[in-house]
Amino acid sequence: MILKRLFANFVILTSFFSCFNYDKPAKPENLISKDKMVDIILDIRLLSSATGSNKTILEKNNLEAENYVYNKHGVDSLQFALSNNYYAYFIDDYKAIYEKAQDSLERLKKQFDVLVAQEAEDKALRDSLSLVVKNNSKHILQLRESLKSLTEKEALNLSSTKDSLRLTKIKDTLALLKKKDSVLQLKLKPKTKAKLIKPVRDIDLQ
Repeated sequence: MILKRLFANFVILTSFFSCFNYDKPAKPENLISKDKMVDIILDIRLLSSATGSNKTILEKNNLEAENYVYNKHGVDSLQFALSNNYYAYFIDDYKAIYEKAQDSLERLKKQFDVLVAQEAEDKALRDSLSLVVKNNSKHILQLRESLKSLTEKEALNLSSTKDSLRLTKIKDTLALLKKKDSVLQLKLKPKTKAKLIKPVRDIDLQ
């Protein structure tokens, strides 16, 4: 993979360039901007490290990580290679590009860990709420049966004062349970997933 080779040779190139002088490469006509270089490197790293279902999706659609990223950003491998070679001549710029990409990866990793922990917590809560909703549903059915029985007695004018009080209590309890059930159903709805953050290192690449 071209990106892995670039990262592996970065330190060697930096040391080499600091010791030797060579002709400055011509600026490519279609030079990729520094910010886009960061985005491309970041996307390639993310897709190259895809595992599980994400990797399966790539393989199923016959997608190669680097080519997919190049197409996404409207560049090709030659354009990226020439741009990378050009920026490599300017050590500070080259270092800034890769540091910004690395910084973004670290921040994304932290955010991902938070999301995983939050998802586990949300799942536990949803499981708990599901059990409560299930129990409430059973209780509501039981109350409806009792309500139906008492209503039938009342229709026959056989209900006592005690039955009337019980009927009122059942109606109130049923209304309360329905309200709680609606609230629980809302809480069970999945939350909107957070979006990936932008590169975050505080370096001016302009």
